Amino acid sequence: MVPESFPLDGRLIEVGASKRILEYWDRGRGTNFAPAFGSEFKLSDLSEDILECASVVDVIDGGKTYKYDFWGTGNVEVKGFDMTGLRLDEAPVPEVSIVGHYQFSEVMKRRYPVAFAYRAPYRVISHREQITFRFPLSSNGATIDKIFSWQNLKDESGSWVEFFGDFWSSRSRS
Repeated sequence: MVPESFPLDGRLIEVGASKRILEYWDRGRGTNFAPAFGSEFKLSDLSEDILECASVVDVIDGGKTYKYDFWGTGNVEVKGFDMTGLRLDEAPVPEVSIVGHYQFSEVMKRRYPVAFAYRAPYRVISHREQITFRFPLSSNGATIDKIFSWQNLKDESGSWVEFFGDFWSSRSRS
């Protein structure tokens, strides 16, 4: 079964490291819709606590598929597999490919940071609720050629617990 994935405007969620990443992404883009990976948005500028729960995909053929250029160590620990160098369709868990295609296509369509709230199917994660932030990147200022992603895989502070409680409560009422 594929988990439901609810897209949210990632620019409006200021919880934990997501706020720091958004501020960095926003500074890098300036007046463009997205910063360029490697010059305006560099992994080397991000802290280790962010990088371990991050990934970067190359957008291939306008978004028909995606290939992982970077897969943080926290992803391996929590999800139990490494996607570095693999296409999304090569994920060992079919739900990852299905959810990934949906979420990446939403970022391609919206052209701004999108957060996705869903219940994660991973084996090690201590809570089922998950949020993934996906940030478009553009080397030419016109098309998205990479997407940076970050998840709150390790931070179970009160602010995240409160966010998830509010979010899932509102979903159950609708």
